[in-house]
Amino acid sequence: MHSFKLLALVGGFCFCGLVNAQAPIGGLYNINPVVSEGGIVFPTGAVPSGSPATRFIADDFDLSGFEGHQLRAIGVQAHSQVPTATAIRTISLFTEGPFPNPISGVGNPGNLIVSNSYSASFSYGSSSGYWFPQNVTLPAGKVWVGLTFSGPDANLLNVLGLKAVTRIAGNSSNVAFISDAPGAPSNNPAGQQIELGQTYGGEDLSFTLAVSGQRLQTAIRYEILRFSRNVTLTAVTNGRILAQVDVSLSSSAQTRNGTITVPAVTPFNPNAPVSLYVDGGPYLRSRVDTQLPNPPVLPEAVITVGEIVLRNGDCDESGEVDTADIDFVIARFGRTWVHGTPDANADLDLSFEVDAADIDIVIANFGEVDDP
Repeated sequence: MHSFKLLALVGGFCFCGLVNAQAPIGGLYNINPVVSEGGIVFPTGAVPSGSPATRFIADDFDLSGFEGHQLRAIGVQAHSQVPTATAIRTISLFTEGPFPNPISGVGNPGNLIVSNSYSASFSYGSSSGYWFPQNVTLPAGKVWVGLTFSGPDANLLNVLGLKAVTRIAGNSSNVAFISDAPGAPSNNPAGQQIELGQTYGGEDLSFTLAVSGQRLQTAIRYEILRFSRNVTLTAVTNGRILAQVDVSLSSSAQTRNGTITVPAVTPFNPNAPVSLYVDGGPYLRSRVDTQLPNPPVLPEAVITVGEIVLRNGDCDESGEVDTADIDFVIARFGRTWVHGTPDANADLDLSFEVDAADIDIVIANFGEVDDP
């Protein structure tokens, strides 16, 4: 077994005017999903009595492969320690602009592409949601996404910020942009760049951009298990990971449907096939290929692709079932687990005992290797 490395976007609460931003919803695909590191960005490093107040926070994104796609949604997760209600006044999208005093060659927010004004008040803790812009085509190159805040006390805005996160797909620098200028954003907003990095617990801010998505479903077949086991379903095109989800294999069945959302039009090459891989633990990596419909099926529909048959017995996760795996089971032969977690890579059928049945599974798949 040779796993792809990708994490899922975590969930959050909704705030007024938006819907949950932290997982794809009907027909949406996040082109730059993130995983929260638990850090909170107070961009000025200020305390509640500090001045000036941070009123605008933005992060940059490289849109390579998605230029020309229609932007369906902008997502955000904000965090507040303000004891009174604070409003998110606008969420905005900019082109990359000029380079005054840049950090690492990153330009500032430039021309305003689109901005949405609304009243979305919240206090304490995290709130998240999507905003759905209309008729926005993603440009080539880099864009900036920003939030404008307002509140009853300007100084209290310094304890409001965005989650510091790690980006797991897409590209973004570790540079953010902040401004204390009041009012709605405009072309080339005044402000300054800050470098995130370890200071704030992550190298990006918790914005996501979404385009039209397409759901794919594959039937995953496996041998009888006495206990449930998790595997990972990954979608890949042109060597690029598009998405990844965990699937739980039930002990009460031998087939489990795995569903994953990919872009309705694949990046870089709209005619490129999409490969679905399943692996995890002692299962070899197994694959099925599919072709997305062109033009896309919209609104979103679930497209069923070929089944994936899992092959058990790669105990040492080397990508091949071989003599080392037989030795792996023999070395643990006879072990039982009345309480606690079993050795899931030796107890292949999860019977809570390493026995002859587990050796039989290795022998049945001997010589099998990971799908490429």
